[in-house]
Amino acid sequence: MTKRDLKKLKVRAEEGDIKAMFEYGMETDDQAEKKKYLKIAADEGYIPAMYHYGIAADDREEKRKYLKQAAGDGYIPAMYEYGMHTDDPEEKKRYLKMAADNGYEAAKRLRTE
Repeated sequence: MTKRDLKKLKVRAEEGDIKAMFEYGMETDDQAEKKKYLKIAADEGYIPAMYHYGIAADDREEKRKYLKQAAGDGYIPAMYEYGMHTDDPEEKKRYLKMAADNGYEAAKRLRTE
């Protein structure tokens, strides 16, 4: 993406376009901007943003909160990531099973190990 396109995307994000917030967060190299825009989009209910913000979050509880929210909304990669980040063995088992049952390869491989 060109710098010009990234600027246009940021303008749309600043105007409140949730999808643009997500896309800008994914495209920018500025980690603070990335987290800021992904979090806003996540808080507005954009499921892929919940997942990606959860992955990017530094705080362990924040990470789990957003991953669990995305997983609960059916986002399969979030099921796997939440399962890998929870400290509760039963939740870990349940979320990894959900991911595997939905065809997520990394979760399926864990079943065979």
